[in-house]
Amino acid sequence: MQEAELGHAFSNSKQFAEAAATFTRATALEQKKADVRNDLEAMQLELGDLPATQHSFETGSPLEA
Repeated sequence: MQEAELGHAFSNSKQFAEAAATFTRATALEQKKADVRNDLEAMQLELGDLPATQHSFETGSPLEA
């Protein structure tokens, strides 16, 4: 291979590695979201007997129905 071809191949492999790493992080984040959603659903089931009051995550104040 000539130098230019080697440089191009290296660039492509570096881009592929970066894309693979990004995909891996995105997949991990999707799994984390699913885990958090499942945990939240489980907590909601455990708290099902309590009065339903929702609060705003931003302000901490109760939301109006």
